Amino acid sequence: MIFIKNFIQKIKNNEFVKNVLTLFTGSALAQGILFAISPFLTRFYSAEILGVFFIYSASIMILSIIATLQYEMAIVLEEDKTMIINILTLSILVSFFVSLFFLLLIFLFEDYILFFFKNKMISKFIYFLPISIFLVGTFQSFSFWLNKNKDYKKIAYGNISKSTTIAIVQLFGGLLKKNNFFLIIGLILGQLISVSLIFYLIFDNLKKDFKYISLKKVLFLAKKYKKIPLLNTSLSGISILSNQLPLFLLNFFYGANTSAFYGLSTRVVNAPMGLVGQSIAQVFYRKANEIFINKGELYAFVKKTYKNLFKLSAFASIIILFLTPFFAFFFGEEYNEVGIYTQILLLRTFFAFLNSPITYIITILNKQSKFILYEILLFAFRFFALFFGYYFYKNVYISLILFSAVSVIFSIILLFYLLKISKK
Repeated sequence: MIFIKNFIQKIKNNEFVKNVLTLFTGSALAQGILFAISPFLTRFYSAEILGVFFIYSASIMILSIIATLQYEMAIVLEEDKTMIINILTLSILVSFFVSLFFLLLIFLFEDYILFFFKNKMISKFIYFLPISIFLVGTFQSFSFWLNKNKDYKKIAYGNISKSTTIAIVQLFGGLLKKNNFFLIIGLILGQLISVSLIFYLIFDNLKKDFKYISLKKVLFLAKKYKKIPLLNTSLSGISILSNQLPLFLLNFFYGANTSAFYGLSTRVVNAPMGLVGQSIAQVFYRKANEIFINKGELYAFVKKTYKNLFKLSAFASIIILFLTPFFAFFFGEEYNEVGIYTQILLLRTFFAFLNSPITYIITILNKQSKFILYEILLFAFRFFALFFGYYFYKNVYISLILFSAVSVIFSIILLFYLLKISKK
């Protein structure tokens, strides 16, 4: 009992761990809800519809980088209270105009976009993309504002409300005969509810700062932090596109069913690992920035975080590997491939989990311009790995093995690079 009390007290006294646990709890519940409904979705919806849903979700992830031009990251960097509200305003305004731009783009080039996806069913959902882009951009902006104010509980509430709404709508839609729209409608409603809830929770605090908002300040801040959209947006865009590449190319080479298998595989892995990584990343970014500003021991903090991430990643990987033979029972016999995909990709996921939170020091240390070359090379090698498996072998397993091998090699290089730059 004394050991447990001491352990709990140690957590309470450690701000970093306490904040991570707050975000982790919310993320765990949010991801747990989506994970729990997965076996029902695989039985309610066809593999083709699930494939389209995962392609739509991947498209949002990629376009969400452009949604705000990542101006929300400046919220954490800025110290002037009167400027922070203007950065938030800038981020949301950019998200709105970017959404309108994509709506126009879809209207003008719809046929070319649909040709790329090679799936007629996507034509029913493509005009929903601008709505999702705006909602995701707004949610990101609010999340960084809450991060700056160390109000992690409200971020957790937003994530939980999103997942709960998605689950209710998608399960309800699954009970209907004509249910093609409900997977994506559920996602959009979840995004809308989460944004609305967070806005309601923070409105009283925000309105105190409304008097500081001015167009002059917004434009000044857009210029002051212009390196973020010029470098961070392109860097993150290439990174996200690189990570989501298999969903698009598997759909293009092998059909929507393989996208469904891959999408479910990443959902299973992201349930235990992604939620921890995201929780650590948000707190790590703020803490590492504070250490850097105060000229503290950044290398020691990065090294310590890596050690903890290694333990967590190893533990989660072992559990996932043990559970993969049961995926066919969990998802249904039609989805036996999900377990195989997960086994192939597990080592790649292990290293991605290690590096993901630590990559924020690239922004803190202003190393984006040098890092872009790394991301471009990684994207190119991943593309050729997937293409090579298809062109020479017509085998999805070989495509994924090559993709995973390339990812692991580049992740090891990145790990040593991040440790090196944190010393300076």
